[in-house]
Amino acid sequence: MFRVEDKYILPANDFFELQERLAPVMHSDVFSRNGHGYDISSVYFDDPEDSAWQDGIDGVPIRTKYRIRVYNGDFSVIKLEVKHKRYNRIAKLSETISPEEMISYLHGKTGAWNMSDARDEFNLAVSRKRILPKVIVSYHRKAFACMAGNVRITFDKQLAASCRIDLFEKGIIAKERPAPTNYILEIKYDQFLPDYIRQLLESEHLLKESFSKYGLCRECCQ
Repeated sequence: MFRVEDKYILPANDFFELQERLAPVMHSDVFSRNGHGYDISSVYFDDPEDSAWQDGIDGVPIRTKYRIRVYNGDFSVIKLEVKHKRYNRIAKLSETISPEEMISYLHGKTGAWNMSDARDEFNLAVSRKRILPKVIVSYHRKAFACMAGNVRITFDKQLAASCRIDLFEKGIIAKERPAPTNYILEIKYDQFLPDYIRQLLESEHLLKESFSKYGLCRECCQ
Protein backbone atom coordinates (compact mmCIF):
# COMPACT_ATOMS: atom_id res chain seq x y z
CA MET A 1 0.00 0.00 0.00
CA PHE A 2 1.28 3.46 -0.92
CA ARG A 3 1.23 6.03 1.88
CA VAL A 4 1.55 9.80 1.82
CA GLU A 5 5.00 11.00 2.88
CA ASP A 6 5.67 14.73 3.31
CA LYS A 7 9.08 16.03 4.40
CA TYR A 8 10.13 19.29 6.05
CA ILE A 9 13.40 20.85 7.21
CA LEU A 10 12.79 22.79 10.44
CA PRO A 11 14.60 25.34 12.58
CA ALA A 12 15.55 23.99 16.00
CA ASN A 13 12.83 25.88 17.92
CA ASP A 14 10.01 24.47 15.77
CA PHE A 15 11.53 21.00 15.84
CA PHE A 16 11.23 20.75 19.62
CA GLU A 17 8.04 22.81 20.00
CA LEU A 18 6.08 20.56 17.63
CA GLN A 19 7.15 17.50 19.62
CA GLU A 20 5.82 19.11 22.80
CA ARG A 21 2.49 19.79 21.08
CA LEU A 22 2.09 16.24 19.81
CA ALA A 23 3.25 14.36 22.92
CA PRO A 24 -0.05 14.74 24.88
CA VAL A 25 -2.28 13.52 22.02
CA MET A 26 -0.13 10.89 20.24
CA HIS A 27 1.83 7.94 21.56
CA SER A 28 5.47 7.12 20.97
CA ASP A 29 5.94 4.46 18.32
CA VAL A 30 6.73 0.86 19.28
CA PHE A 31 10.46 1.24 18.55
CA SER A 32 11.09 4.10 20.97
CA ARG A 33 12.83 3.41 24.24
CA ASN A 34 10.82 5.05 27.04
CA GLY A 35 9.86 7.80 24.63
CA HIS A 36 13.46 8.93 24.14
CA GLY A 37 13.76 7.83 20.54
CA TYR A 38 16.29 5.60 18.85
CA ASP A 39 19.21 5.58 16.43
CA ILE A 40 18.88 4.44 12.81
CA SER A 41 21.78 3.52 10.54
CA SER A 42 21.24 2.49 6.92
CA VAL A 43 23.56 1.49 4.10
CA TYR A 44 22.13 2.83 0.84
CA PHE A 45 22.83 1.10 -2.46
CA ASP A 46 23.03 2.57 -5.96
CA ASP A 47 24.06 1.47 -9.43
CA PRO A 48 27.41 2.41 -11.09
CA GLU A 49 25.77 5.48 -12.66
CA ASP A 50 24.37 6.65 -9.30
CA SER A 51 20.90 6.69 -10.82
CA ALA A 52 19.02 6.89 -7.50
CA TRP A 53 21.11 9.85 -6.37
CA GLN A 54 20.72 11.65 -9.70
CA ASP A 55 16.97 10.94 -9.83
CA GLY A 56 16.64 12.64 -6.45
CA ILE A 57 18.57 15.69 -7.66
CA ASP A 58 16.45 15.88 -10.81
CA GLY A 59 13.19 15.46 -8.88
CA VAL A 60 12.17 12.33 -10.79
CA PRO A 61 8.73 11.55 -9.28
CA ILE A 62 8.91 7.75 -9.60
CA ARG A 63 11.99 6.09 -8.13
CA THR A 64 13.24 3.26 -5.90
CA LYS A 65 15.80 3.05 -3.09
CA TYR A 66 17.56 0.00 -1.68
CA ARG A 67 19.02 -0.13 1.82
CA ILE A 68 20.08 -2.30 4.75
CA ARG A 69 19.12 -0.92 8.15
CA VAL A 70 19.88 -1.51 11.83
CA TYR A 71 18.49 0.15 14.95
CA ASN A 72 20.48 1.38 17.96
CA GLY A 73 23.63 -0.22 16.56
CA ASP A 74 22.17 -3.68 17.18
CA PHE A 75 23.19 -6.08 14.39
CA SER A 76 21.14 -8.93 15.82
CA VAL A 77 18.18 -7.58 13.81
CA ILE A 78 19.07 -6.45 10.28
CA LYS A 79 16.43 -5.17 7.87
CA LEU A 80 16.62 -5.39 4.09
CA GLU A 81 14.37 -2.72 2.60
CA VAL A 82 13.12 -1.60 -0.80
CA LYS A 83 11.35 1.77 -0.84
CA HIS A 84 9.23 2.79 -3.80
CA LYS A 85 8.31 6.45 -4.26
CA ARG A 86 5.48 7.69 -6.49
CA TYR A 87 5.32 11.47 -6.25
CA ASN A 88 4.61 12.10 -2.53
CA ARG A 89 3.49 8.54 -1.82
CA ILE A 90 5.74 5.72 -0.67
CA ALA A 91 5.54 1.96 -0.23
CA LYS A 92 8.16 -0.01 1.68
CA LEU A 93 9.02 -3.70 1.52
CA SER A 94 11.02 -5.01 4.47
CA GLU A 95 12.51 -8.34 5.49
CA THR A 96 14.82 -9.44 8.30
CA ILE A 97 18.08 -10.96 7.06
CA SER A 98 21.04 -12.67 8.72
CA PRO A 99 24.51 -11.10 9.19
CA GLU A 100 25.81 -13.52 6.56
CA GLU A 101 23.21 -12.33 4.05
CA MET A 102 24.07 -8.73 4.85
CA ILE A 103 27.74 -9.35 4.05
CA SER A 104 26.79 -10.98 0.74
CA TYR A 105 24.78 -7.93 -0.29
CA LEU A 106 27.53 -5.56 0.83
CA HIS A 107 29.87 -7.42 -1.54
CA GLY A 108 27.49 -7.21 -4.48
CA LYS A 109 26.20 -10.78 -4.28
CA THR A 110 22.57 -11.88 -4.30
CA GLY A 111 20.90 -13.67 -1.41
CA ALA A 112 18.30 -16.43 -1.38
CA TRP A 113 15.48 -16.10 -3.94
CA ASN A 114 11.70 -16.56 -3.52
CA MET A 115 11.92 -15.87 0.21
CA SER A 116 10.07 -12.52 0.18
CA ASP A 117 9.15 -9.66 -2.13
CA ALA A 118 11.84 -7.49 -0.54
CA ARG A 119 14.56 -10.08 -1.09
CA ASP A 120 13.56 -10.82 -4.67
CA GLU A 121 13.42 -7.14 -5.63
CA PHE A 122 16.76 -6.52 -3.96
CA ASN A 123 18.28 -9.55 -5.70
CA LEU A 124 17.03 -8.33 -9.07
CA ALA A 125 18.61 -4.94 -8.46
CA VAL A 126 21.92 -6.60 -7.51
CA SER A 127 21.97 -8.87 -10.56
CA ARG A 128 20.54 -6.50 -13.19
CA LYS A 129 21.35 -2.99 -11.99
CA ARG A 130 24.59 -4.06 -10.26
CA ILE A 131 23.79 -1.99 -7.18
CA LEU A 132 26.51 -1.67 -4.55
CA PRO A 133 26.72 0.05 -1.13
CA LYS A 134 27.46 3.75 -1.46
CA VAL A 135 27.02 5.52 1.89
CA ILE A 136 25.90 4.98 5.49
CA VAL A 137 23.18 7.35 6.67
CA SER A 138 22.73 7.70 10.44
CA TYR A 139 20.41 9.81 12.58
CA HIS A 140 18.45 9.89 15.83
CA ARG A 141 14.67 9.58 15.54
CA LYS A 142 11.75 10.33 17.83
CA ALA A 143 8.43 9.13 16.43
CA PHE A 144 4.74 9.55 17.23
CA ALA A 145 1.88 7.37 16.00
CA CYS A 146 -1.90 7.53 15.79
CA MET A 147 -4.28 4.73 14.74
CA ALA A 148 -6.70 7.10 12.97
CA GLY A 149 -5.34 7.38 9.43
CA ASN A 150 -2.39 5.16 10.41
CA VAL A 151 -0.41 8.34 11.04
CA ARG A 152 3.29 8.29 11.84
CA ILE A 153 5.19 11.51 12.49
CA THR A 154 8.96 11.36 12.87
CA PHE A 155 11.50 13.92 14.08
CA ASP A 156 15.05 13.19 12.93
CA LYS A 157 18.22 14.95 14.07
CA GLN A 158 22.00 14.43 14.15
CA LEU A 159 22.08 13.36 10.49
CA ALA A 160 25.55 12.06 9.62
CA ALA A 161 27.22 10.27 6.72
CA SER A 162 30.01 7.72 6.40
CA CYS A 163 31.60 5.77 3.58
CA ARG A 164 33.14 3.17 5.91
CA ILE A 165 31.18 0.19 4.60
CA ASP A 166 34.05 -2.02 5.79
CA LEU A 167 33.32 -1.05 9.40
CA PHE A 168 29.57 -1.56 9.00
CA GLU A 169 30.31 -5.08 7.79
CA LYS A 170 32.07 -5.67 11.13
CA GLY A 171 29.17 -4.29 13.15
CA ILE A 172 30.71 -0.85 13.69
CA ILE A 173 28.86 2.32 12.69
CA ALA A 174 31.02 5.31 11.80
CA LYS A 175 29.58 8.82 11.72
CA GLU A 176 32.35 10.78 10.05
CA ARG A 177 30.59 13.69 8.40
CA PRO A 178 27.67 15.60 9.91
CA ALA A 179 25.14 16.73 7.31
CA PRO A 180 24.34 20.47 7.04
CA THR A 181 20.63 19.75 7.57
CA ASN A 182 20.05 18.72 11.18
CA TYR A 183 16.29 18.87 11.95
CA ILE A 184 13.91 16.92 9.73
CA LEU A 185 10.17 16.29 10.09
CA GLU A 186 8.36 13.55 8.15
CA ILE A 187 4.59 13.07 8.14
CA LYS A 188 3.23 9.73 6.89
CA TYR A 189 -0.34 8.49 6.68
CA ASP A 190 -2.64 6.30 4.59
CA GLN A 191 -5.76 8.17 3.44
CA PHE A 192 -6.11 11.16 5.77
CA LEU A 193 -4.39 13.23 8.44
CA PRO A 194 -6.78 13.98 11.34
CA ASP A 195 -7.66 17.67 11.62
CA TYR A 196 -6.52 17.98 15.24
CA ILE A 197 -3.04 16.73 14.29
CA ARG A 198 -2.91 19.01 11.26
CA GLN A 199 -3.76 21.98 13.48
CA LEU A 200 -1.06 21.06 16.01
CA LEU A 201 1.50 20.97 13.20
CA GLU A 202 0.71 24.47 11.99
CA SER A 203 3.81 26.67 11.78
CA GLU A 204 4.92 29.51 9.53
CA HIS A 205 8.17 27.60 9.03
CA LEU A 206 6.48 24.35 7.98
CA LEU A 207 7.21 24.44 4.25
CA LYS A 208 7.21 21.18 2.32
CA GLU A 209 10.62 20.26 0.90
CA SER A 210 11.82 17.81 -1.74
CA PHE A 211 14.98 16.11 -0.52
CA SER A 212 16.33 12.77 0.67
CA LYS A 213 18.66 11.84 3.50
CA TYR A 214 20.50 9.64 1.03
CA GLY A 215 21.12 12.57 -1.29
CA LEU A 216 22.24 14.87 1.52
CA CYS A 217 24.69 12.27 2.84
CA ARG A 218 26.09 11.45 -0.62
CA GLU A 219 26.93 15.13 -0.98
CA CYS A 220 28.75 15.01 2.37
CA CYS A 221 30.99 12.19 1.19
CA GLN A 222 32.12 13.79 -2.05
